[in-house]
Amino acid sequence: GLPTWTCQADLQFVIHAGHGEFPKVVVAPGDIAETFLLTRLAFEVAEKLHTQVYILCDKFLLESSQSIPRFSDTWTNERFGFASDVLPEDNSFKRFAFTDDGVSPRSVPGQPHGLQLTNSYEHDEHGYATEESEIAAAMIDKRLRKIELMRPLLPKPMLLGPEHADITFVEWGSTKFVIEEVIRQINAVHPNIVNAIHLQTLMPFHADEFELLAQQSTRLVMVEGNATHQCEQLIREHTGIMMHDRINRYDGRPFFVEDIVAWVEQQHKGVE
Repeated sequence: GLPTWTCQADLQFVIHAGHGEFPKVVVAPGDIAETFLLTRLAFEVAEKLHTQVYILCDKFLLESSQSIPRFSDTWTNERFGFASDVLPEDNSFKRFAFTDDGVSPRSVPGQPHGLQLTNSYEHDEHGYATEESEIAAAMIDKRLRKIELMRPLLPKPMLLGPEHADITFVEWGSTKFVIEEVIRQINAVHPNIVNAIHLQTLMPFHADEFELLAQQSTRLVMVEGNATHQCEQLIREHTGIMMHDRINRYDGRPFFVEDIVAWVEQQHKGVE
């Protein structure tokens, strides 16, 4: 590829890469404020649920500057997912204990009676490697139960612009910059022509919330910076929804407002 230019071509790789089946979180900030807030949230979710969290930031966003409201000068950061201060003196602490929600409490290094073993193989509740079929299946089920805990913690699809419009763009990542300006320019002249669905959380996918927004759309148009429609594939996989049109760019350059405005002008009669 073009290592010093921008793209959105790694989504499917990040979603599917890994050894075996396990829950993970993939988020993609669309502006500077979302980058700060999602990064802070990523640390919280990773610690609370003991799972992997990936933040996809394309180069255009990372090299952009933007005026935003000032963040708070102080933050209170809670800690999550730890075992109780007092553990069984018989050293029976189970780092990977089976739990209803899939999250097993972890001890702090040096904590009395909190000895734990972590390896890269399937393991029992103590962390010892095992190939027992029942334990292996139970461990996978335990980890996958975390998915239902993830959803309420992560941002849902966001509607940009008017509630109803003739054309609804679907976008993720720094494409938000461009689409927001397209909405401003087009609707300033002809109201309710365009709006957009902005995706911050890509995995686990908020299928129900996306479907509710999509049902209000007359014409869904996917806008993303890759050649193989990676986010569109993700949406179709989880919802069955097909896009009416798509706009892709994969030459290393970001989308430009004037190009998408010109596309709207070609598609919608009466827009000057």
